[in-house]
Amino acid sequence: MFFQDGLTGSAWGDWSLYTTSPLRAGREPRIARNFFGGDSTSYASFDPAKELGVQDPIGFWDPLGLSADKDEATFKRRRAVEIKHGRIAMYATIGYIVPEYYKFPGYLSPSLGLKFADVPNGLAALSKLPVLGGAQIIAFAGLIETTGFFQAASTTDGRGPRDGQFSMKDSTETGEPGNYGVGFPTFLGKVEDPEARKTKLAAELANGRLAMMAIIGMFFQDGLTGSAWGDWSLYTTSPLRAGREPRIARNFFGGDSTSYASFDPAKELGVQDPIGFWDPLGLSADKDEATFKRRRAVEIKHGRIAMYATIGYIVPEYYKFPGYLSPSLGLKFADVPNGLAALSKLPVLGGAQIIAFAGLIETTGFFQAASTTDGRGPREGQFSMKDSTETGEPGNYGVGFPTFLGKVEDPEARKTKLAAELANGRLAMMAIIGMFFQDGLTGSAWGDWSLYTASPLRAEAAEVDEPPKPPPFDPAKQVGAMEPLGFFDPAGFSKVGDKEGFQNLRAAEIKHGRVAMMAALGAVAQHYIKFPGFETVPAGIGAVTTPPGTYGFAALFLLSGAMELAVWTQDPNKEAGDFGDPLGLGQYNEEFRNKEINNGRFAMFAAIGIISADLLTGKDAIQQFG
Repeated sequence: MFFQDGLTGSAWGDWSLYTTSPLRAGREPRIARNFFGGDSTSYASFDPAKELGVQDPIGFWDPLGLSADKDEATFKRRRAVEIKHGRIAMYATIGYIVPEYYKFPGYLSPSLGLKFADVPNGLAALSKLPVLGGAQIIAFAGLIETTGFFQAASTTDGRGPRDGQFSMKDSTETGEPGNYGVGFPTFLGKVEDPEARKTKLAAELANGRLAMMAIIGMFFQDGLTGSAWGDWSLYTTSPLRAGREPRIARNFFGGDSTSYASFDPAKELGVQDPIGFWDPLGLSADKDEATFKRRRAVEIKHGRIAMYATIGYIVPEYYKFPGYLSPSLGLKFADVPNGLAALSKLPVLGGAQIIAFAGLIETTGFFQAASTTDGRGPREGQFSMKDSTETGEPGNYGVGFPTFLGKVEDPEARKTKLAAELANGRLAMMAIIGMFFQDGLTGSAWGDWSLYTASPLRAEAAEVDEPPKPPPFDPAKQVGAMEPLGFFDPAGFSKVGDKEGFQNLRAAEIKHGRVAMMAALGAVAQHYIKFPGFETVPAGIGAVTTPPGTYGFAALFLLSGAMELAVWTQDPNKEAGDFGDPLGLGQYNEEFRNKEINNGRFAMFAAIGIISADLLTGKDAIQQFG
């Protein structure tokens, strides 16, 4: 809420007004920047929102405003970096997947007697990597990165140090970022047609972004479980596992002994469905009772404060005390706005009184009673204060806190109520942070988005271009909109007027449908038909993992990739999926195009069903009938 209020001047954050924020990607700065060389800027004519990579459903996404100055040189440098990272991530993702099914024969390091089969998948492979082998990888990557190894005629200038900078300048930065003129990253041939290259680069950017997220997820899962594919049964070995057994128990906050052997945080109050015991950082992993109770006392206090604060945000919307908050200043309760804006009306001495009262309660043990265990005072050898309930029942100050409506003497009833208090306190902590954020963005405690213009960080609204005329292209009138569903696009991927985007989606749909029709047919036929040399290969999905079926799958994978990249390329001047009529059947008309799309959609469901059932039951497409 603080962040939201600071950005928008409104506690509830009207995002439609966010265009003036200094973090807004579309703002108009007074001075354009050019961090990486050159004396001029393309600020006036260059618009990052119209470059490649702006794709549905998110569109132009730059929440930090890194491209807000519209500096073309800086944008192209970042785009070159993004493409490189995406390519590396795609290779890395494939490198995580392939070793699960196939590893090279022979030796990785003959001198060390290390076979490829001995190298585990995932991060564990680093433990087997020879030092010189790692050095070779780093040296090769450095050579490619620093010397312009892929330098070709399509690039614009040489590789070398950036003037006045510590970093190297990529050879494609001032031209077409990522185009090194060698058909990278597949090396199966360059794409000469600019429109086709634009389409493929857009796909590469999207795939690269997905791959960057995927490989980070794989690393995270691998690090947590010690398995490249996340075998959660191995999670006990994770260094972040809350239930791990450390060699040395700790007792940070006083005492010479630890209750490590007998104390189990997973059995304490607060472990509730549906999450259960949740400690992803392993803060309670050492099972130190004193440390756990200190944290529990802090959690209960924060939860109680958050519950009061949440109620304090809600009540003033419906009721305010009569009379004066400060008679000397003539300030009435009715004059104090709700939310963070109330701080602007709070008298200085009033704020000091609140702080002094809270400090008095916190430092003196004001609620000290017979039920607590020891006095309030400084923690020995520590800079912080020790709560009086830490060594007993955290949060029980013996005065019926926080409602003061009477103590709960029955231990079981108190246990139930404390569990409810913990859950409500956790919810209240999340709620009050959300309220602060919303209040900070909109200037209103309940999020009046119409007030978002009041942000102190909001810049002047940019000039609004005249809205374009409604485009004539309508996806709902294209081939494929058939009864009984008609035009079916619940996710809204196909926009009116976006013919190019629709054509790309339609071409992908037709290709997938054709592949699925072949796959569904093949899944049935392989039950009855075996090619010579493949008699021992099982039918169904097992054919992919059983030699020589594995080799056939690899050959098909490479062949389909070559056809996709070099032969069956979409001509922007033709209808989506129109790759010619080699048999001269003359059936390329609306009727047969609808039939193909319809059958392809059915086949995609069929192929997924066959594969899923095979993985679940081990039966091929025909055996699944019984």
